Amino acid sequence: LAQIQQGVTALKCYRQGLALMEEALKTVAGLEGAGDAKTLRTIRVEMASGYASVAELFVTDLCDENGAEKECEKAVGAALRACSQSPEANYAAANLRFIQGRGKDAAPHLGTCVNALKSGEFSSTYEFRMNVAQLCFEMGNIEAALDITEGLLEEDNRIVQTWYFAAMCYFRAGDLGTANEYLQRAVAMLKKSPQRELMAACEDLHREITKAAAQGGGSSGGGGAGGSGEGGAEGMEQE
Repeated sequence: LAQIQQGVTALKCYRQGLALMEEALKTVAGLEGAGDAKTLRTIRVEMASGYASVAELFVTDLCDENGAEKECEKAVGAALRACSQSPEANYAAANLRFIQGRGKDAAPHLGTCVNALKSGEFSSTYEFRMNVAQLCFEMGNIEAALDITEGLLEEDNRIVQTWYFAAMCYFRAGDLGTANEYLQRAVAMLKKSPQRELMAACEDLHREITKAAAQGGGSSGGGGAGGSGEGGAEGMEQE
């Protein structure tokens, strides 16, 4: 229910749910057996996710509330205590530290988050993994951003924003040929379902790719940086 609410209403729902999970945790913790241990871990993972969602509220919908940063810190701490390896908890910690301008403190948490996703031990949504990839990009870990993004494209190649983001990643990595290839895929999709702001962003990225190719920068990817850049330019001009 909290996931379809916003602001204070969502916060109330999350806190009610977390209170119930706290009670369930106490009950299961008093039992013995392998099945109970598995249940205990499941509850802890869900609690970590819940506290991470609370933290997210305090850097988005509730960021202007009094004491928002303090409440976010509390939620992040609770998430990590619930499950220190949780991708959601570590993403929340990394995101908060990055917002605070503490990149060195953010990096270990982001690394733990990425490794947790790779392990396959935790379920995660497409949207969450996209958020992780974007934070990796912002923090300069382009390799991790690309690894996650390519996985998302394999899972669902119908989302134009993912193609555009992948193109940005390849451009940042210096692979102009692949960047242009992915960008043209995004543009082709936007022709069928126009999104003005995203098309404008694609045009901006195309200009950057063309400029870099003309200067001889980057790698060719599949077909040569200069050749790919020029071919892409012609395609965009025809649009």
